[in-house]
Amino acid sequence: MKKNLLIIMLLTFLFVTLILITGCSGTTQAPESTSEQQNSASNSIAIENFVFNPDTIKVPVGTSVEWINKDSAPHTIKAEKFNSDSLSTNDSFKFTFDSPGTYEYQCGIHPSMKGKIIVQ
Repeated sequence: MKKNLLIIMLLTFLFVTLILITGCSGTTQAPESTSEQQNSASNSIAIENFVFNPDTIKVPVGTSVEWINKDSAPHTIKAEKFNSDSLSTNDSFKFTFDSPGTYEYQCGIHPSMKGKIIVQ
C-alpha cells in the first residue's frame, strides 16, 4: 500500500513538474532597449524625470524630431547644430534633420541629461 502511494505521489510530482516546465518555457523575445529605438514612429522625445526618453533614436534624412517637456522643471535642448529656448512644462521644440549623421545633444540646464539622434 505504501509503495503504491509513493508511486502515485512520484508520478503526480513528475506530471506537475512537466506541465510547469512546458508552460514556462515559451520563446519570448526581449523588448528592445529604449536607448536604441529604430525609426521612432512618432519621432518625439519626452523629457521626464530628468531624462530624454528615448535617449537615442534613428530617423531618415528629412525627419522632424520633437522634444516635449513633461517635467515640472525647465529644460533646454543644446547641440552643435541646434539649440532650443527654455522649455517649461508641456512646451516643445522641433528640429528637422536634413543631413545624415549622428547628432548628440544635452540639456543646457542639466548637462547630465544626454541623448542622440542618428540620421540615415
